[in-house]
Amino acid sequence: MKRIYLIRHATAAPRGTDMPDFERSLIPKGVKEAKRVAKRIYKNGRVTGVLVSSPANRALETAHIFAKAWDYPVQKVIVKPELYDSASGEAFWNLIKSFDNGWDSVVLFGHDPSLSELAKSLAKGFNEMLPKSGAVGFAWNTDSWERVTPESGRLILLEFPKPGYEPDKLMKSATRELSAMLSDSVGALLSEIDTEGAAAIRKRIRKSSQRLAEDFLDESGNKEVVLSYWLQSRQKEKSNSERKAKKKENSA
Repeated sequence: MKRIYLIRHATAAPRGTDMPDFERSLIPKGVKEAKRVAKRIYKNGRVTGVLVSSPANRALETAHIFAKAWDYPVQKVIVKPELYDSASGEAFWNLIKSFDNGWDSVVLFGHDPSLSELAKSLAKGFNEMLPKSGAVGFAWNTDSWERVTPESGRLILLEFPKPGYEPDKLMKSATRELSAMLSDSVGALLSEIDTEGAAAIRKRIRKSSQRLAEDFLDESGNKEVVLSYWLQSRQKEKSNSERKAKKKENSA
């Protein structure tokens, strides 16, 4: 399996000062938010892999903060000029294809808008812009970086300084979705055998399905279930918004 994690640099000194863009460093706010996100990711399941950073101060400083939080040797952070110089998707894909196949996971520290655009190209339906210190991860069931292709990744990590999603609420929503699926499936199966009998225990089927869904998500600890639900919800929201906008346009 191959995994790519994208992390946008933390909040840095603003543009427009006498300091060249390349030399802009993190401000105290940025240091705090980078530490917060790094520790949160480490706590929820350590991200392992090779750390690769843009050479710009703000990105490299962010990479060092994450490295220290993850017990990763700072001196082993690899610097790639492409992560600062390139704004094209082709340049990023060339970089990905050049990764050593001995690397199963790579963590890239870079800049926007290019990093967010890369994220959008990695998984179908992912349309989020990464905030400063924002992190997102994708996975592919392959052993070769050459086989990593656009829009084929699976979302496995999403962490923002101020969460772009709320895990607790999403877990409840995912539980409801799974519970409803189980209830419908069991109800349909029993109805084929005895419609009246299935109707008589409908409430018990719903309650049992609720418990099963809760137990399953609790035991599996599968955050991908929640992230998939989140991504599907965002896709539905986007589709509904587009339909409403089109309907309004047609009625105008």
